[in-house]
Amino acid sequence: MKAFVILFFLTCLNQISAQYNYYDSCEEAKAHAIKDAQSGILMSRGHGLPDVPTDWNPDFENYFEIYIYSKYGIEITQEGCVITDYEECYTQTMDSVIISKFGNDIFEKNRNILKQKFSYSTNEDRISILDFSRLYKRNLESLPKFVGNDVLVSNYLNTIIESKKESLFNSVLLVVEKNGKIIDFTIEMDLQMKTSISKKDIIKKLNSLGNWVPGYIYGQKVKSQADFYIH
Repeated sequence: MKAFVILFFLTCLNQISAQYNYYDSCEEAKAHAIKDAQSGILMSRGHGLPDVPTDWNPDFENYFEIYIYSKYGIEITQEGCVITDYEECYTQTMDSVIISKFGNDIFEKNRNILKQKFSYSTNEDRISILDFSRLYKRNLESLPKFVGNDVLVSNYLNTIIESKKESLFNSVLLVVEKNGKIIDFTIEMDLQMKTSISKKDIIKKLNSLGNWVPGYIYGQKVKSQADFYIH
């Protein structure tokens, strides 16, 4: 538990030194939360230093987050100790959507059920109740990896995508299927395409550069997300 608190404290220091705002107003943040929810993006976001119980178990917490996402499509994230302007507006709106959809006891109820079984369950037991048709972005045992020289991928992406402004956070999000093939990609808001090549042809070209090892959860291959940064 001490290690968790120290790690969280260091995250806080990084946030203080590199604080930035996503939204220009509370209304914009609320509208973004509603749009995300309508698109199937649900996030339970924690702010501030979390209340860490005395029996805190990192293995259980990791599985709990995987299970909640698998069953309900809700990503549990800890945003850190610094709440940037209007971030709380997004969080409160998203929380209201989740409660309205699943009830205000969704986390406590599932936590109690899982905790009773976790200590004596095997990996096979745990994965048997997970939905592996979902795209997993968090809590992976291993991230998807390119087999070969990943500079080839970066160079190609830089030829077709450019940044609208200088940022350290511009990335292309590649969706890697269980068989190691890229099946989709999205670009972040500060990026733009500089080519008229179709998405289908771009995916075909990316796959021609080499194969991928997909991400894993409990030894199981999963459809997962790989991030490539554009400079």
